Amino acid sequence: MVEINPYSALSDLGSSSSDRVAIADNFDTFLSLLTTQLLNQNPLDPLDTSEFTQQLVQFTEVEQTIKQNENLEKLIQLSAANTLTNIVGFLGGEVTLSGTSAELKGGTASWNYEIEGASDNATISVLDSNGVPVFTTSGPAPSGKSTFLWDGRTDAGTTAPDGTY
Repeated sequence: MVEINPYSALSDLGSSSSDRVAIADNFDTFLSLLTTQLLNQNPLDPLDTSEFTQQLVQFTEVEQTIKQNENLEKLIQLSAANTLTNIVGFLGGEVTLSGTSAELKGGTASWNYEIEGASDNATISVLDSNGVPVFTTSGPAPSGKSTFLWDGRTDAGTTAPDGTY
């Protein structure tokens, strides 16, 4: 089973915040230079309008980049919070089995179970009479009553002997 740490996404936000401060500082420097250039231009030879327009476009692009980064940070925070909310939904969930053991006879054993809520990654383990796992599988499990059929194949690829599992 894959472990997901939703807090790692939140801890990574610190670096992007410092990047945002650096971009904002560069943005302020850019604005100061542009203003100084306009104030000190030669009145007989003013700034070329196409060059001025290009600088304004660059100014706008920097501003939009800063806003996009802020919005992405908010999305990351919301995604992490949503992940935590989804995980909480699995706490206290119940799985009901029709019994804790089943007989493997002729290469077939079955267990009936019920899950209150669907799961994208449920794990089912078949244990021998000594409690040692002989077969494990993972996958989606629908909500409600279901049956797990085991064909007697072990994780090692051999066929398990008839008996109680």
